[in-house]
Amino acid sequence: MTRVRLAVGGVALAVLLAVGAAVGLRGSGGPTQNTTTTTERAAVTSPYDFTEAAPDVDLSVVPEAKFASLTLQTATGVKSYLIAVDNPAFPPLARAVAGASKSTEEVGGGAKGAGASDAGATGDEASRGEASGATLTFVMPDRTTVTFALDLEHGLLRRKGVTLKPAGDLAALVDAAVR
Repeated sequence: MTRVRLAVGGVALAVLLAVGAAVGLRGSGGPTQNTTTTTERAAVTSPYDFTEAAPDVDLSVVPEAKFASLTLQTATGVKSYLIAVDNPAFPPLARAVAGASKSTEEVGGGAKGAGASDAGATGDEASRGEASGATLTFVMPDRTTVTFALDLEHGLLRRKGVTLKPAGDLAALVDAAVR
């Protein structure tokens, strides 16, 4: 009786393997096929994802931010600072940015005007000192970010190709935020 059970088990296993192989070969459809999907949004989103605000965002919303992130290039390397909303330096900095006005001021002889590129500079821009590497990002309650390149030497902000003059001394406000 044991031989019969062993034979039946072996046959059942062989049938399962054959069925599995047939399904696998049938589902492959032949040679490898490539599919391309084009989307404007990420296929998978997370509740922790951030989205940069549109270029025409109303800057008056900046004081409503949950916090700001400041990145500065120093002699010892890149330094990053979190400026919490309860930091006494946050409200004046946010109000200065919210009250910024467009500027036609050109700095350093460059076409960028603000003395800082929008996303880092190379070549001629860097040699003219236009890319300080300093950025200021405000993170809004809905995880939208409003990011600026900073030109602390000339007190200007740059966002999406637009040069802005904040309502206040930008260098002093940043200095107060990092102390």
